Amino acid sequence: MGADLRDVASIRRWFERLLRLFPGIKFEVDDITVSGMPWDTLVATQLIIRASLPDGRPYTNRALQVVRLKWGHIVEDYVYEDTYVLVNALEKIAQQETAFLLPFAANNPLMAH
Repeated sequence: MGADLRDVASIRRWFERLLRLFPGIKFEVDDITVSGMPWDTLVATQLIIRASLPDGRPYTNRALQVVRLKWGHIVEDYVYEDTYVLVNALEKIAQQETAFLLPFAANNPLMAH
């Protein structure tokens, strides 16, 4: 779920959305590699992402996070996730949400065709 986040409020909103879509999501660190000096540090983290989809099926994906730090402050943060797996999961979530909302739409005169 790509985003260009530059302040605390937008980061908070992004995580709130993530937790709504994937309640109970867990990030498992598989490997971390660190290189560089304190004024220019590169951190690469391999992650396994696990959650349950609304229908109960498990969601598992792998990601790589690359962070550049300068004197302990994050100046770049990129996450590369298997987008094929992510898009399939998001489509399933959207289908289930649409199916849930259909009975409400049918009884709502504002949503009538």
